[in-house]
Amino acid sequence: MFSFLNKKNIFLDYASATPLSKKAQKQMQKYFIKKFFNPSAIYTEGLKIHSEKEKIRERIAKMLHARAQEIIFTDGASEANNLVIQGLIEEWNKSHKTKAHILSSALDHPSVRSLCKELDAKGKIDWEEILINEDGMLSLNDLKKKIKAHTLLVSVPLVNGEIGTKQDIKEIAKLIRHHRKKLGTLFPYLHTDASQAGLFPIDLQKLGIDFLVLSAGKIYGPKKMALLYRKNKHTLSPILFGGAQEFSLRPGTENIPYIVAFNEALKENEKKREKEYLRLSKLQKIFEEELKKTIPLKFIINGEKAVRSPHITSISIEKLNHEEILHRLDAKGIKIGMQSACNKDKGENSQLLSQMRNELTQSIRFSFGRDTQKRDLIFTAKILGQIVQNMGDTFHKFLKQK
Repeated sequence: MFSFLNKKNIFLDYASATPLSKKAQKQMQKYFIKKFFNPSAIYTEGLKIHSEKEKIRERIAKMLHARAQEIIFTDGASEANNLVIQGLIEEWNKSHKTKAHILSSALDHPSVRSLCKELDAKGKIDWEEILINEDGMLSLNDLKKKIKAHTLLVSVPLVNGEIGTKQDIKEIAKLIRHHRKKLGTLFPYLHTDASQAGLFPIDLQKLGIDFLVLSAGKIYGPKKMALLYRKNKHTLSPILFGGAQEFSLRPGTENIPYIVAFNEALKENEKKREKEYLRLSKLQKIFEEELKKTIPLKFIINGEKAVRSPHITSISIEKLNHEEILHRLDAKGIKIGMQSACNKDKGENSQLLSQMRNELTQSIRFSFGRDTQKRDLIFTAKILGQIVQNMGDTFHKFLKQK
């Protein structure tokens, strides 16, 4: 449990933010004070910091089964997603008269979906969305139908941050490779945001993707720090200007303390990942069984039949306002989420759930982490049941009065 303002709270919103681990915090401290030098400086201290940064890049690349020159540090996952999409479009426009065709889906993070929607509205790209089935999985048949000769990019998250479904990236990559071979092209490229996939092993040699984004702030590293994997140094145009750092794709002085902390968080995550996956899988099962006992109204566990990450349980309850449920839980000291924390339309219907079905298009999301305990989840299920009962009674009284 966490304590905010001397009040006991249960934090169940790890999908939006994780606390900075003590090891990561300890490693980064000296780079704020004693080793604060600019890595672009050419005096001895600056050169040493630059060398340390490049060694970290090599270590991270090794962990991910990539090459050092394929790793680019960015100021957060949203920036990295923008760099991939906008950078590829700029390159495409240099040699093609036809607008680039991009495929994404309601599974994607707002930094992908909202960007594509904006670029399409401005007439800069030809954008389509791949359909999602009722289990929250990408429709491979629809992808096959919509992929075209001028499809530049297909974007699919490894794990969806709203309901936690894990997509079959290897099968999607296989489909794309077949299309490339058929047309004799290097594109479409496959991009995946893996920010919510911290509990799964990532082997970039086996996944078969071209671009991957990882966020430090989702694996107990610092916020506003991410990396972009760019396979074989695929050509991207920069979207920011003013310096030659990060292979001229991310100008500005590198955030060395955060890069150091990111490396530590990745190492720690790799050590704990398998054990934490099993622990959270058990807790997720217990929690969902408790919900079925305590919630008196009809409700759905979103994506229940699909392969899901064990750190996310998303539910939709009939007839009730889900934002009100969130606030009532908050008043009881229980912190949860709705959709993505980066989605400004939190209180509105979910586009993902709307595609999965025609009813119950709002949800609340419980996401678990290293400090989540069984007692927290049993207590949460009990309180949620009471809240739903109270709101349901109020709703029925309102209907009778009408």
